[in-house]
Amino acid sequence: MRFLLFFICLTGLFAKPSLFLLEQAISKAYTRFYAKYPFKIQAIKVELASGNLSMLDQILKVASPQDLQWRTQQFLNKEGVLSLDQKIWIKYNLNASIGIYKSKTMLRKDQNLDASNTYSENIPFTHFNTLPIDASYINNSSARSFIAPHTILSIDRVGPKILIYKHEIFSATLKEGPLFLETSLQALENGVLNQVIQALNVRSKKVVQVRITGLLKGEVL
Repeated sequence: MRFLLFFICLTGLFAKPSLFLLEQAISKAYTRFYAKYPFKIQAIKVELASGNLSMLDQILKVASPQDLQWRTQQFLNKEGVLSLDQKIWIKYNLNASIGIYKSKTMLRKDQNLDASNTYSENIPFTHFNTLPIDASYINNSSARSFIAPHTILSIDRVGPKILIYKHEIFSATLKEGPLFLETSLQALENGVLNQVIQALNVRSKKVVQVRITGLLKGEVL
């Protein structure tokens, strides 16, 4: 009986280094994927879904834990199954947290995201259908459609920042020969960076094509 207990403990000691290497590899992969987010892993549980520990040790002599075969979709879940050298299958489960952004109020279609209508929150990392937005989207994107209050903002729900809204008056440059003239126009539609929109010269009532170059700025084509 004592010998059996000793053997089990000894086997556990030898097994730990291999599983620990896999834990490190999984931790690095997730941390790298969520590098733009406040992402913290508290614990990782790794176990074999198929194969055995001796086979794992043999594979790790020639292969690296970094050779785990990932699909991007897997990073949206806290748990999954990975293959190492198509011979060993590893099952893992993460205990982690992540910082995300939510809508503070109802967001209208084409409304720009900023600190007044969004807020950050740290939540348990479990599962996402689509990757949530990171901090770089705030002040640089707009809602693609109506979004209810306190909704997690994901990349499929947002589009480029609206730089000129329909009916707004903006400045546009017009090239005439070697000269560049500046005029004021009224937007006939919303516009994002580099988009070509129609605009109205209020004085002449002429409709022109304008490329958006910045906030309330454009270039007459």
